[in-house]
Amino acid sequence: MQSKEIVNSERTLPGDYIAGFVDGEGSFPLTYRKDTHPKTHNRIYYYWKPMFMICLKLDDFEILERIKETLHCGTISKSKRFVIYQVADFSDLINKIIPFFETYPLRAKKRHDFELWKEALQILKKFRLITSKPFEVKQIPDNDHAKLLQIRKRMLQYKPTNKLYKYS
Repeated sequence: MQSKEIVNSERTLPGDYIAGFVDGEGSFPLTYRKDTHPKTHNRIYYYWKPMFMICLKLDDFEILERIKETLHCGTISKSKRFVIYQVADFSDLINKIIPFFETYPLRAKKRHDFELWKEALQILKKFRLITSKPFEVKQIPDNDHAKLLQIRKRMLQYKPTNKLYKYS
C-alpha cells in the first residue's frame, strides 16, 4: 500500500510547475451562445460556457495526464494531432481551478486573462441553477450580462490572433 502512495506522489506535479506550464500552454475560454426560442415568443437566451484547457500535440499526452491527476478534475480527449485537457464542470472550476491558481499564481500575461475569467465565473455563480446540466443558468439581468460581454471583450486582447488551436 505504501508503494502505491509513493507512485501516486511521483505522478503529481508541483503547483508552480503547472502554473508555469499553463502560462505558456493553457487557456481560460469564456464562450457563449445566443439562441432565440420561437416557443417563448422569440425570447433571447444566452448560454455561457467557461472552461479551463490545455491543448498540446499528441505526443505530450503523459504531461496532461499528470496535470489531471494533480488537479483531481477534468477530462482528456484526443484527436488525430492534438490532446486536450479540459475542465468544464462549473463546480470544479469554482472549487478547484480558481483556488489552485490563487495559490500558485500565473506570472505572465495569462494572469490578466485568468483574473477576468475568474470575475466572469463569480458573476455566473450567482445565477447558476442546480441541475445536471453544467452551464444552465437563470435569466441573467441585463447589467450582469453586459458585464460578462465586456469581460469577454477584454479577454480577447490576451488571446492569440493566430489561432493554431480551435480552443483559444
